[in-house]
Amino acid sequence: MQTTEASKDCALVPGIYEHCDQWCSYCAATARCLAFRRMQERQAQWGTPFKSLEDIIEFTREVKAEEGSLTPELDVLLSPDPATRMAVTPEIDDPLDDLASRYVFEAHRFLERRNWMPPIQVAPQPSPLDVVAWYHLLIGTRVGRALASAIQAANGRGAWMEDANGCAKMVLVGIERSHRALRTLRGQRDDARVVVLLETLEQLAPAIERRFPAARAFMRPGLDGPLA
Repeated sequence: MQTTEASKDCALVPGIYEHCDQWCSYCAATARCLAFRRMQERQAQWGTPFKSLEDIIEFTREVKAEEGSLTPELDVLLSPDPATRMAVTPEIDDPLDDLASRYVFEAHRFLERRNWMPPIQVAPQPSPLDVVAWYHLLIGTRVGRALASAIQAANGRGAWMEDANGCAKMVLVGIERSHRALRTLRGQRDDARVVVLLETLEQLAPAIERRFPAARAFMRPGLDGPLA
């Protein structure tokens, strides 16, 4: 195996970025994350990290390769053949995905009602609205990815179940943080909307745990284990 900076730097945690919430501004583990390090370098050079989905996939492939990992599923995603790409991106038709999508829609409407805008500068701590805004899309996308990976596992690609559980664990973390943020907003404006969002999350969390019973115990490297 080729010796790289990643393999020599014992401070880095391989794969720490796989199932994180991508909120680097509030992450205490960025010094351990090769993806964060490479993203900072990319942003300094190009001004913006990514211009397309293909850029993101290629970036991830490069980071994984530097860590010494193969990425056959990412290689497939870059194929020009739609049928080949569908092999790792199966169509999702699932009530759990519908429930997550409902939360995304309701949260988006709520944020619009509150006239939420992304902060111009990073505050020492995110506001409750910032938390709701950050996690609502991640909840939707990671539920879909968890279900897609579970389909792959059921089709004989057992290793995909680890990704499914990791994504489901990230969703549970996002639900808990969103739930706490929404509770602080109760009794203020649009209380009925807040109640609806809370009720939807209270349906979604147990549904995730029923579908992915190993998710709660899943240990994300550097985030849930002894290194966290």
